[in-house]
Order: sequence, then structure tokens, then C-alpha cells
Amino acid sequence: MANSKKSNSTNQINMAIMFLSVALTALLAVLIFVPSSNGGYQATPTPIYLDHNGNPTATPTVEPNATPNAGTNTATPAPTATPTATPTLAPGAVHGKEQGKLYVVQGAVDTQIYIRKIVNGSVSWEDKNLDRLVPGSYFNVVSEESSAYYIMYNGEKWYMDKSWFSSGVSIAAVTEEDAYYHLELTSIFTYSNLNDRKIFTLFGTCDATNSQWNLVTIENQSKGFKVTSKNYTENYSADGLTYTITFKDANNLLAPGQYVVDDEWYWTITVTADGNNKTVTFVSKKPMVYVVAAHGTYKQTIISAYEKPQDNIITVFVDAGHGGIDWGACYTPAGSNVLARESVINLLIAEKVTEMLRNKGYQVYTTRDTDIYQGLYETAYLANAVNADLLVSIHQNVDTSNTSRKGLTTYYQKVLGPDSNGANRDQKPSAAYDLGKQLATYIHNKIIASTGSTNIGVVADNWAVTRETTMPAILIECGFMTNTQELANLINPSYIQKEAEGIVAGIVEYLENTQGQ
Repeated sequence: MANSKKSNSTNQINMAIMFLSVALTALLAVLIFVPSSNGGYQATPTPIYLDHNGNPTATPTVEPNATPNAGTNTATPAPTATPTATPTLAPGAVHGKEQGKLYVVQGAVDTQIYIRKIVNGSVSWEDKNLDRLVPGSYFNVVSEESSAYYIMYNGEKWYMDKSWFSSGVSIAAVTEEDAYYHLELTSIFTYSNLNDRKIFTLFGTCDATNSQWNLVTIENQSKGFKVTSKNYTENYSADGLTYTITFKDANNLLAPGQYVVDDEWYWTITVTADGNNKTVTFVSKKPMVYVVAAHGTYKQTIISAYEKPQDNIITVFVDAGHGGIDWGACYTPAGSNVLARESVINLLIAEKVTEMLRNKGYQVYTTRDTDIYQGLYETAYLANAVNADLLVSIHQNVDTSNTSRKGLTTYYQKVLGPDSNGANRDQKPSAAYDLGKQLATYIHNKIIASTGSTNIGVVADNWAVTRETTMPAILIECGFMTNTQELANLINPSYIQKEAEGIVAGIVEYLENTQGQ
């Protein structure tokens, strides 16, 4: 098995990602108090906790639309032929609005920068529009004033007051031209280049009852946004370089026009109108695959794109659980004033796993390589779209009722059988159940051998990411953040390396023993 060369931007951004490792202990970098509209400080409210299916649980996993709480104190496929010239542009074609120079946050423990969202052109002082950037976060500076920056972060506009920098935190310019940037095609339609995943976002309500965008019908608004129907038509050209999607724009919000991207991935994005129907045409430089999802609570419709996978190369999908506004499990150890965030720990392990697998020649896709949000079901849709051979979802555990509890648990999908109407309750072919168990067992044993973690066991259960995928899929709970000793391990660079080595060794052993099954 041999993987093709990585794109220049992939190589470059791997260098930028080293900032994450340098700032590893800053995973706990969240202070107890947050700025309020009057310039003082206010305690954050208590979060609501959900499990990996989005259901209430005593094991804390922060609900995406809850403000996190600081504890009791408050492989890239080979390139294909591209057009010999930029496609002919329509009259009036414009370049997407560049969102400014790319920066990364740097700092150590107890450092962060608070930001507030720009809503209707003004800074919002509502708690729901407050966020913070921790070391390793990427953003674009759109403009600077003497006392503040206006930035783009995760495709949205934010206000960053310079007085909101905690002691010891700084920002540094990143020189990669084609990595981690956003283009504002219109005020409601943006393009984000997040290394291997490209995200096009339509901003505006997208629920079934009060929708500006109804590309998909979703349920479980606060539980991962399951797609129940597709309300659009799509078409791929034979060479995979042109993708069109047509949908109803009831309020005529998306203006027709052609936008010149001309980066490593895309030539143009064109919007045309036929009454209230809009067609968006993506002309790419490499064959791509697309997935449409919606984040109802956050008023975003997401069109994700990956470079089309190569045939005859093993494809692994690596999911760093949670992300963005969904911090996952959060815990403040006794006597500490910092908050550990599961989403950041997951990402650091996932990055190591991805790097090692690519170095071994595997084709690897990820949900995220920075701090962005994706729904629980969306992860499964993305893995299905690239026809992955297996999926590994990385998580951390907590048990606030028993802080001495520790150890590793690895889950695979249990057989559900048909529902009362005889319909399948999951997406898996029959062979994927047993293969999922084998994958979980190989990886579980290798992690224990690598880290010495306590063995809780390999368990059949019913999680969205294992249920809704078509391939063997597992979910790993690497350890308990509520155990002081185990938390110290989980944020330790050498232990993270051992976790990743165990995961990769398990994947390799699984593939060596199951080829042809």
C-alpha cells in the first residue's frame, strides 16, 4: 500500500499544527470567569450533559448550545488531471472576499482570548455569543483597531478586544497561503478550507418549521442533527470536477453570481437562479465528493467536500470527537481553576493517529483538524461518503460520582435488529458487526499494551457514530478526565503519543488479519 504525495498545503499545515503540540498542556486553558457587557466578570452557567447519542446522562458531555462550565467555581489521494486553463468567467464574476491574514493562538496553561460574535453588524453581549480561543486555535484578522481586532473564526465574524488577552497569551502569523482560511462569497455563504475537508456554509435558519434553507430535513435538533430527507437534487460530472446542487431559496437570499476562488482546490463557485430555485455549481481542480448536513440550533447548512478517495488503497476515517462549541466532557479537578476540555484532547490524539497512518501509506480522512463543530450524525455521513474501510472515533470519559474510576473502554456496534415495522435500525451490512468487534479488540489490546491503562473492556453498545456508518466503526473512551492521575496522563505529550501508537498498531493488526473478510 502506498499513499500518494500530500498537497503542499497539507505539508505546510502539519508544521503549523505543531503549535498544538507545543501548547499541549494548554488544553486546560480556560479560566473560571468570562467578560460581561459592563466590563466586569460573571460566572458561567451550569452546562447540560449529553452522551454520544445526544441523550441526557450523568456522564458529562456538554450539549453544544450550553455554555461550558468551569466546574464548581463557576491520506490524501493522488492528484488528477486539472483543466488546462481557468474556466471562462461570467460577466461580473468577482473574487471571494478574503478574510484577512491567518493567525494562531500561542500560550501556556491558563491562557486564552475571549471573543464575542458580530450579530447584525454589531458586537453581541449575549452569553450565547461568547466564545474563547485557546492555544492552537486558528483565525483570520479582517481588520484591526487600536483596541481590538475583527476576526473570522470557524466561518463567522467575531470581535476580539485586546484587553481580553489573558496574561501570557499571544497570537502569531501563519504563512501558509492555502491552509486554514475562509472566503466570504456573500454575507450568508462562506467557504472554509480546513486542510483535507472543505466546508461551504449557508447561514440562516434550517429547521423544518421555520426555514430559510431547507436542503435537508433534520430531527434531534440538539442531538446531532439526523437527516431524515433530502430536499435538493445534485449531479456530478463524469470526471468529478463539477458538482451542482439545486434547492429552493424561498426568500431569494442567495444572490446569483460567479465567485473566483482559484486556490489549490477550486476554480469557481457559481450561483444561478430559476425563480426561487437556486443552483450552485462547484468547479474544482480535483475530483471531489460532497455531503450536505444542517446544524439546526446554530442556523447553519453545511456542504462538506473531500477529495475523492483513490481506489485500491485502504481508507481510514479518524474522528476527533466533539469540537467547536461542543466541548464534550469538561471537568475541573479539585483545587484547580482550569477546565479540561475533551474536544481538544481528542483532537491531539487524532492528529497523531492521522500522521502515523499517512506515514504508513494509508489514505486518511478526518472530521476536523482544528476546533470546529460537527453533528454526531454528520460524522457518520462524512465517513460513508468517502467509503471508508473503517472508522475510529476518539473520546474521553468522566464519572463525577466516582472520581477514582479509571481505564479504557472500546465500543463497537451491537446488533439492533429490525424495528416494529421491520425496517433496519442501523446502516450496517451484517459483516460489519463482527469486523467492528475485531477492530475494537485489536485496538483495545494494543492501547493497553502501549499505555498500561486499566482494562475496562471491549463493549457492544449503540452510539450514533457506530450505528449510522456502513463500515466497521468503533468509539474509544481513552480514559477518565475525572480521575486526577488519569487526567494528568491524558494531557501529557508522551502519553498521547503512546495512545496514538496503540491505536495505529491495532488498526494495522486488524487489517493484516481481516483482509478478504
